[in-house]
Amino acid sequence: MQNKKLLTFLLIILLVVAVLFVFGYLRNLQIDETNNQTLTNDESSGTSINNQQEPFEDQPQGAKPSSQTNLSADEKAALAASSGESAVDVNQQVVLATKVAKEMGSINVAGCQLDPAVLKVKYKTNFTLKNSGSDEVSVVFYADNKAHLVPALGEVSVKADFGKQGAGLFGYYCRAGSNVYQGLVLLYNP
Repeated sequence: MQNKKLLTFLLIILLVVAVLFVFGYLRNLQIDETNNQTLTNDESSGTSINNQQEPFEDQPQGAKPSSQTNLSADEKAALAASSGESAVDVNQQVVLATKVAKEMGSINVAGCQLDPAVLKVKYKTNFTLKNSGSDEVSVVFYADNKAHLVPALGEVSVKADFGKQGAGLFGYYCRAGSNVYQGLVLLYNP
């Protein structure tokens, strides 16, 4: 009789754990599908942009939007959305980033004064991280978590594929000493 009660009790606990596991799995699956299906049309070029970025939960302590003082309101809003400091949703962020992105072959990362704040570059092409400053900086793209050390007065070439995730809006952070700042790269298909 005692063994039967113990067995029944263990079966009930096992059933509760299984139900909780299934609900947790389904919730994570739903979140992943939502994040992977956020599509926005770039009205200026007619291309479709797959937004791979969400507010950066894994950003370093103290990361903040680019320290540039000459940013436009739209640049500030796009960067603030990436740091979770704004009520701007992911779709609005893509629209803002697309509007302010500058198509160039490089990002100046000297002292992490990121210029441009939002770089626009063709998917699978190379761009350069240029450091005209006197101190080494580290640039890490969230999508592939690769650190690029850019020496003082040096440059580093980066392939714009970020783990082969396709076109989209990708965040990164730049660390110079104890300062950590964020920027965005908009990859597009020609």
